[in-house]
Amino acid sequence: MLNDIDSIRRVIVLYSLLLDDGRFEEWGNLFTDDAFFLSVPIGRPEGYHGRAEIVAGPGRESNPTRGKVHFSGQPLIDVIGHDAHAWWDFIMVQGNDPAPPTTYAGRYYAKFRKENGTWRYSERISVRAGEPRPDFVIPVPGA
Repeated sequence: MLNDIDSIRRVIVLYSLLLDDGRFEEWGNLFTDDAFFLSVPIGRPEGYHGRAEIVAGPGRESNPTRGKVHFSGQPLIDVIGHDAHAWWDFIMVQGNDPAPPTTYAGRYYAKFRKENGTWRYSERISVRAGEPRPDFVIPVPGA
């Protein structure tokens, strides 16, 4: 049996693997029903609200036949009861044959909630390198 931090790490890893493979329904199950998703600067400025809207929006915008692959750094995870916060850096590479691949990097800011023994994203915000972190997003904690 996994402890809470390992269970959250598993959700973080599954996010990229399922999305990159185009397994949208399974990917959507990683979110709470009332989750919030925002990508800065791309995507809708107001973000996506709720699992169904997230799967229909950024989930479907990912085309696995175009060779998109996400790489995630080690997350910093703070668990507080049935909630958690996590921060980690990412690199995303998308092959666009015959053009050279496109590469993005940035940081994820996430909140998780444990529901019926299962950790899910309640909030996931990605901020590309060089873009300002939205004021409402909890910054990476200090030492």
